[in-house]
Amino acid sequence: MLSELDYDYVKVGIKTNSREEAIRIGHEVVNAVSHNVKVVLVGYADFQKFNTLSPFDVIDIANYVGADGVMIDTLGKGGYSTFDILTHQYLSDFVSKAKQYGLFTALAGGLRIEHISMAVHLGFDVIGVRTAACQGGRNGRVRRDLVMELKRKILQVEKSNLGSY
Repeated sequence: MLSELDYDYVKVGIKTNSREEAIRIGHEVVNAVSHNVKVVLVGYADFQKFNTLSPFDVIDIANYVGADGVMIDTLGKGGYSTFDILTHQYLSDFVSKAKQYGLFTALAGGLRIEHISMAVHLGFDVIGVRTAACQGGRNGRVRRDLVMELKRKILQVEKSNLGSY
């Protein structure tokens, strides 16, 4: 089935507390996709609540199985964000460790427009913003004006970063 689809990335949530199972899942996905498809393994900010492996464990597993990137998201969709659960230091350390392995990093999980500059400053390569782009939150409809507002915010943050070099 995967070979019939046209895609660039496969995002796989690691919803287990077993390293062995996570490694098996990671290997299966990496081996199932073509060489030009990037595999992203996801660890959850709310891992303690849901008894899953930590995002740091997922970095080690991604490196071991040959994935291309790692992501932090929230498993629970209860109106909280990744920034409500994990500290800036945790997120900064996550980015640093993933970069040491050559993995790209992504952040999602109830992010709002005010989180954009923090995510960029922390060094995340990709930022998932479904909640911020949809009227009424993650289950609402994507709104063009919200997407444009997010784009303006990203450009503003990028511009301010250029001035700091």
